[in-house]
Amino acid sequence: MATNHTQVIHHSDGKGVPSGTNATPGGSGPGATATARPDTGPSPSIHEAMIARHLPKDPRTGEPMADATLDRMADAMRAARLGAERAGRVAAAIHGNEMATLPARHRQAREQVWKAIEPTLRQLDGARQAATQAIKMLEEVTSAPPAPKDMLGGLKANEIRSVLRGLPEAEREAMLSAALGDDDDVMLGAVIDQPPAMSGISKTRHQMLKASWQRKRHGDKLDRVATLKKALADLERGGELTIKFASSLSDEQIIKRAEASEARVREALRDN
Repeated sequence: MATNHTQVIHHSDGKGVPSGTNATPGGSGPGATATARPDTGPSPSIHEAMIARHLPKDPRTGEPMADATLDRMADAMRAARLGAERAGRVAAAIHGNEMATLPARHRQAREQVWKAIEPTLRQLDGARQAATQAIKMLEEVTSAPPAPKDMLGGLKANEIRSVLRGLPEAEREAMLSAALGDDDDVMLGAVIDQPPAMSGISKTRHQMLKASWQRKRHGDKLDRVATLKKALADLERGGELTIKFASSLSDEQIIKRAEASEARVREALRDN
């Protein structure tokens, strides 16, 4: 297998041949080695429904709503499903060719299977990159209140932290709670944007304050990040399973042994 398919997947061997066939990649007869069980096909997890289930629902009708990032991921997963199904059919036909030797069948199956799924793997990787970028942008927006735009703003933020650090805990907590209730991003930004000790609060309190601000100000964006991450996990698993299925449709050991014997014949002929 080529090593540059996509970043979506990681190569691993697996078992499987197209559903609805009794062909096995190993063939039959002396020296035949089966590498897959009959009547098994691509994993059901390679399916656009795995992504479509994450689409937002219309609150009035309950119907899925359009979402550019998720729609692209669903299209890529559909392409992976169709590509894997086609690869299975092609491999079954090749392995059923009794005119070809066992190694020749495996080598042809390997070449044709990867030819069938390479475009879908590129599509999966494009969708993965788009989703990753969307998540990154949302996380940047929701990470903290905007930082000071100039030196004066930076000095004010330093003063806020200094005052908070010098207050008794009860008064400091009262000020922070009031800032959260009043959407005072200047004060909250001064605290959230810097290490907790600079404002005289614990790491746990700092995390809680940040989480409270994020949920209050960007609750919808946080929900979207969570949705995209779940869909991305499904997409990446689909890519991995596509590679696993494709790898199962030919046997590298059979090909390597045959190519080694072929090389020995060439070497012997040169000696003559």
